[in-house]
Amino acid sequence: MRSRFIALTAAAVVVGSAAAWALRPIAHVEVSTADVDKGTIARRIFATGALQATRTVDVGTQVSGIVESLSVELAAWMVQLAGLSPSLDVARARVRDALHSGAGLERFRRVIELQGGNPRVCDDLSLLPQAVETIQVRSERDGRVARLAARAIGHSGMLLGGGRETVDGQIDPTVGFVFHKKVGDPVAAGEPIVTVHVGKASRREAALARLREAIVVGAEAPARGPLILEILN
Repeated sequence: MRSRFIALTAAAVVVGSAAAWALRPIAHVEVSTADVDKGTIARRIFATGALQATRTVDVGTQVSGIVESLSVELAAWMVQLAGLSPSLDVARARVRDALHSGAGLERFRRVIELQGGNPRVCDDLSLLPQAVETIQVRSERDGRVARLAARAIGHSGMLLGGGRETVDGQIDPTVGFVFHKKVGDPVAAGEPIVTVHVGKASRREAALARLREAIVVGAEAPARGPLILEILN
């Protein structure tokens, strides 16, 4: 449960931050940048590198479900703590408007530009780095997705080159996962659960083995827990 909460929080950080920042005026700033590795989770899960940016752009105008709920809550708290809203309810309404009106996506373009990137990627996703190969991991049985172990999935991504094993390691931005199922979803034998984007330098077989360990298909869906476990004031 805790690993799922951490993963979902990471999913909402980019979307929520863009929406919250869209409510603030733009000022000239100097920005120092560094490579980072984050993932996002939605109805389909996108993790690491170029896939994260792809999902961020997609979410900017077509937010729904888990990502929207968590992103709105996270951004609303950011807006209120910044003194830009008298209440959380008002902040939530402003965040939703920023997301669905496209203001959050427009601010994301500015974020990219301020960091020296090409904001055209928001309109042409083919400009992002592409994986050299994709592999589908399919279900071996009928049932429901009972578990997607976040830590094991992250380890698999690291083995593929999407994360650093050592502090001086290099991150391949083309590496990542697209999950077509989330926990609780029905799945048929042979149906793809995840598409793996493989880079040039990766321990592919070890990564795929670790990924298969992370996916559990059972007879029934597990009990659904709360989206937000606790708010620390």
